[in-house]
Amino acid sequence: MWCIPPTANAEFVYHMEDVLDVYHRPADPRHPVVCLDEATKQLIGEVREPLPAKPGEVERCDCEYVRNGTAVRSHWGIENRDHYVRDVTLGEDDSRIRQRPAAMARIRSAALNILRAKDIQNVSQALYVNALNFDQLLALGSS
Repeated sequence: MWCIPPTANAEFVYHMEDVLDVYHRPADPRHPVVCLDEATKQLIGEVREPLPAKPGEVERCDCEYVRNGTAVRSHWGIENRDHYVRDVTLGEDDSRIRQRPAAMARIRSAALNILRAKDIQNVSQALYVNALNFDQLLALGSS
C-alpha cells in the first residue's frame, strides 16, 4: 500500500527507495519478486429492506445505506519486470477492457518488446517522447 511519507522524514524515504529498487533488478526466473497487493473495500448495509424483484423488474434498493466498516482484501502475487511496467506505466490492472482483453495485452507486449529491442530502459519516458513525435514512433517499428 502506498502512503504519503511523513514530513521531512529522510529515513522513510530511504527505505521506500530500497523497496522501489527491487523493481529495477534484472529479470531472473530463479528469483521472482513477490509482492502483496491490498485493496480496501467498504462494507455497507441496508437502512430499509429492498423491495423484491417482480416479473419484468429488478429488485429495488434504497440509495441510503449504513456503513459497517471496511475490510482489507489482499493477495500475494509474483511480480516481474514486465508486469510492473505493464501495470504502473501502461495501467494494465486499471484497464476497463472486458471484451477480449488478451488482444490489448498482446499490443502492450508488442510495444514493450519493440522498446526493449531498442535497448530503451525508461519505458515511461519513451512512451511520452514517442507519443509527441509520430515519425520517431514509426522509426522504432522499422529496422
